[in-house]
Amino acid sequence: MSRAAPSACIDFAATGLPDQPALRRTFGAPLRVLQANALHEVRGVLEAAEAA
Repeated sequence: MSRAAPSACIDFAATGLPDQPALRRTFGAPLRVLQANALHEVRGVLEAAEAA
Protein backbone atom coordinates (compact mmCIF):
# COMPACT_ATOMS: atom_id res chain seq x y z
CA MET A 1 0.00 0.00 0.00
CA SER A 2 1.52 3.31 -1.03
CA ARG A 3 0.97 6.53 0.86
CA ALA A 4 0.45 9.92 -0.70
CA ALA A 5 3.15 12.50 -0.11
CA PRO A 6 2.33 14.89 2.74
CA SER A 7 0.74 18.16 1.72
CA ALA A 8 2.23 20.05 4.67
CA CYS A 9 5.07 19.63 7.14
CA ILE A 10 5.23 21.68 10.32
CA ASP A 11 8.13 21.85 12.75
CA PHE A 12 7.20 22.93 16.27
CA ALA A 13 10.08 24.47 18.18
CA ALA A 14 11.38 22.78 21.31
CA THR A 15 9.85 24.17 24.49
CA GLY A 16 13.15 24.32 26.34
CA LEU A 17 11.80 22.00 29.03
CA PRO A 18 13.78 18.88 29.90
CA ASP A 19 12.83 15.79 27.87
CA GLN A 20 10.66 17.87 25.51
CA PRO A 21 12.24 17.77 22.05
CA ALA A 22 10.99 19.66 19.02
CA LEU A 23 8.09 18.01 17.19
CA ARG A 24 7.67 17.42 13.47
CA ARG A 25 4.21 16.61 12.10
CA THR A 26 3.06 15.91 8.57
CA PHE A 27 -0.43 16.22 7.18
CA GLY A 28 -1.92 14.50 4.15
CA ALA A 29 -4.76 15.58 1.93
CA PRO A 30 -7.41 17.62 3.76
CA LEU A 31 -10.83 16.16 4.46
CA ARG A 32 -12.40 19.46 3.50
CA VAL A 33 -11.22 22.81 2.13
CA LEU A 34 -12.66 25.98 3.61
CA GLN A 35 -11.98 29.17 1.71
CA ALA A 36 -13.13 32.77 1.91
CA ASN A 37 -12.84 34.77 -1.30
CA ALA A 38 -14.29 37.97 0.09
CA LEU A 39 -14.26 39.68 3.47
CA HIS A 40 -17.96 39.00 4.11
CA GLU A 41 -17.29 35.22 3.79
CA VAL A 42 -14.62 35.08 6.51
CA ARG A 43 -16.99 34.73 9.50
CA GLY A 44 -18.74 31.74 7.92
CA VAL A 45 -15.44 30.03 7.10
CA LEU A 46 -14.15 30.53 10.66
CA GLU A 47 -17.40 29.20 12.13
CA ALA A 48 -17.23 26.15 9.86
CA ALA A 49 -13.60 25.53 10.90
CA GLU A 50 -14.47 25.69 14.58
CA ALA A 51 -17.44 23.36 14.09
CA ALA A 52 -15.28 20.75 12.30
